[in-house]
Amino acid sequence: MTGETDTRKEMLRAFLAEHDEPCPGCGYNLRGLSEATCPECGEELLLRVGMVGPRMKLYLTGLIGLAFGFGFDSIILLWMFFESLVGVAWFDFFDAISLLAGFVVCGGAMAGWLWFRRWIRHRSIAIRLGLVVGCWALSAGTAVAFFATV
Repeated sequence: MTGETDTRKEMLRAFLAEHDEPCPGCGYNLRGLSEATCPECGEELLLRVGMVGPRMKLYLTGLIGLAFGFGFDSIILLWMFFESLVGVAWFDFFDAISLLAGFVVCGGAMAGWLWFRRWIRHRSIAIRLGLVVGCWALSAGTAVAFFATV
């Protein structure tokens, strides 16, 4: 195990001899580092493989879908509120309930989407694609439900 650790430290030193890389802890430039410890913050460093880019495309597509539904319901609810203040009430109780339900459902789904972001991003492409379609269907469903009551 010690030989493997020494090899990894040597590979880290060889890599940093030619590359400008910030310390993941404090951001100090580690170029030319002679030890496997950051001289600025004192944290031990290791060389590891990382992804070129995180799997965010489907995650963001789902978030945007939920945001469209949430935004649609929010804007129409605000419009209804200001229209009722002026005295021009073109809507009825069921219109407001439909929008309020869509607002709560899309808002809750968006909060859940943000809360479980790590879990979502680590699912297979098929599962993430299904979740994204579900997000957009939910948003479209709230708009359809509103227009069905108007």
